[in-house]
This record gives sequence, structure tokens and C-alpha cells, in this order.
Amino acid sequence: MSYALGLLGALMVIAALVPSLQAVAFAGGLLSALSFVAVARAVGRYNAHLARVVRVDIRALAVLTSGAIALALSPGAR
Repeated sequence: MSYALGLLGALMVIAALVPSLQAVAFAGGLLSALSFVAVARAVGRYNAHLARVVRVDIRALAVLTSGAIALALSPGAR
């Protein structure tokens, strides 16, 4: 599983330089963070360390959503 997160991170870094990959990178990041938060909430009763990761992922969702909206509203958006 950790290699998948590494690939997603690499995609995000590359997408910063290759605009045609930005929508895919946003979608991957949103899906990753949202699925983790959903699973953590569904399971419940997690420890303080996992609660911290959930809080960080919720913030990441807000940032990724803002970026995706900005990309969609930008003049050159596809």
C-alpha cells in the first residue's frame, strides 16, 4: 500500500509541472484522502495517532477541493 501512496505523491509532483495531469492528480488525492477518512469513521474507536491522521486528511481534502475548483474555474481549464 505504501508504494501506491508514493506513486500518488510522485504523480502530484509531476502534475505541478505537467498541467494535463493536474485533474488526475487532484482526483487521486481526493479519492485517497476521502476513502481513508470514510474507512476511519466507519470503523471508529481509533487511537490518538490515527485521529491526528484523520484530521490532517480532512484538511487535505479542503485544500485539494479548493485547488480542484480553482483548476476547473481557470481560463485554460479543460
